[in-house]
Amino acid sequence: MQLPGPAAQNPLRRERPIVPTPFAGRLVGEDLEMELSADTEGNYTGVLVHLGNRYQAKGKVRDAALHGTFLVGETAFGFRVQQQGDTFELHSDGAIHVLRPAMAPRQPRMAPDTSGLPPFLRAGTRFAYFSGSKTMPGASAQFVPDDKGGLTINGRNYRQEELEGSAGGGYTIYDVVHASAAGVALQQGSYVYADATLQTVTRAAAVPVVGDTQAVGEIWIHPARLAAMAEEDTPRLRVRRVRYPLDGREYDAITTQLQGPEGYWRNTYDLATGLLLVHTSCAIGKSILTQVGANMAGAGAGSTTVATMRFLGLRELALPWAGQALPEALGAGQRLTYRGEATNSLGQGIVAPWPHLAEFLIEQVNGGFALGRLWTRTDYGAGTPSESQGPIVLGAGQTSPLFIDPAVLRALRPQQRLDQDPLLRRELAVLGVDQGYVTIREHGPLDAVDTTYEQRTGIAVQIVVTQQQGPATIVYRVQLERGR
Repeated sequence: MQLPGPAAQNPLRRERPIVPTPFAGRLVGEDLEMELSADTEGNYTGVLVHLGNRYQAKGKVRDAALHGTFLVGETAFGFRVQQQGDTFELHSDGAIHVLRPAMAPRQPRMAPDTSGLPPFLRAGTRFAYFSGSKTMPGASAQFVPDDKGGLTINGRNYRQEELEGSAGGGYTIYDVVHASAAGVALQQGSYVYADATLQTVTRAAAVPVVGDTQAVGEIWIHPARLAAMAEEDTPRLRVRRVRYPLDGREYDAITTQLQGPEGYWRNTYDLATGLLLVHTSCAIGKSILTQVGANMAGAGAGSTTVATMRFLGLRELALPWAGQALPEALGAGQRLTYRGEATNSLGQGIVAPWPHLAEFLIEQVNGGFALGRLWTRTDYGAGTPSESQGPIVLGAGQTSPLFIDPAVLRALRPQQRLDQDPLLRRELAVLGVDQGYVTIREHGPLDAVDTTYEQRTGIAVQIVVTQQQGPATIVYRVQLERGR
């Protein structure tokens, strides 16, 4: 069933470009701070704070740099800001100031509420980690069973497959979807580097992490449990209390390490808050069949994967709906089906849009959050349709939820900016309010999610996902199927 009203003329349906805002947010240095916001046209306004003095500033991006001016009295001085990896350089009259995205304090006060949870573990809190991994093959090639292969080993045909290493990095983000005595749910998001200069990340995946008042996955363990851990040093398990330096400060921490023939798994936690500070692991793969002599095959070393995560900080997202409850429409057993189409800009005018379906199945409700599965299918018109499914979590602490309280929707205004993440260079804003519908856009440099909500019910009735992949722009546009 289509949305009521003249949807074809509704301005909320119009394609709008994704405008990156790399310089928006708060950047801090040793003696200088810059806090700017950007409008939809890419104009920046805000303040520079130097040695306690505040100066009004404005600017615009040109040639990948922010060119602007700030006022000292009635005199304007120029400045230029360029991004250099994870830092920013502000140039003015020959001086260079190095700035970094500001994060919230890394050591929040421990003052548990009646649920037994610390105050920072609540819906709308975001934990940020740098993450990276590298896989190194143990041999240059392996033999893979193949009936058409040209190599015969012990009466079976094989082909030789070259092996190469791989590496990747980016940020792992944990958003607190819900936290109460009934349970704690996080959404883990992966944002990977999409360019060789390591300046732009794009969203790659999202999975739920569920826990309780004692622990949530490996991201948080209640400080009382950490305090009760005894130090241990065995071939299998090592537990030590240490003073751990990280990003210019020292933590009273505890490190646990599991060791085995397949590798090791090491976590370091802040004893004051229970938060994971650093994770490192090394996994050794199974042996492979490879060439061991001039004309011989035998067992060769498997690949080795090294991974790490490092805590960057936490902050509270500006989500007007963070305190809302789940509606009956997202109760256990409910199914929300969205149908529409997928398009590729490279095939515009050549290939017809492909039918696309996204179905959310709610399997379990635990207090203020729901767990379920998302199933998607795209029919490319030839062969078997492409299908995928995976676990999901739904709740108030999400940036693009399936439900927003109607009272919250009525208070939102067109072009209202809700949240900016300086680390991910992402923004959350109200794209439009029209004819009983509100559209909220969450976007980064290379991707966007536009969710349209019905003001009367609060349910998401249209979802548009835009993803830039090299020269192509992929768009998935679906609408809620009514009456199910």
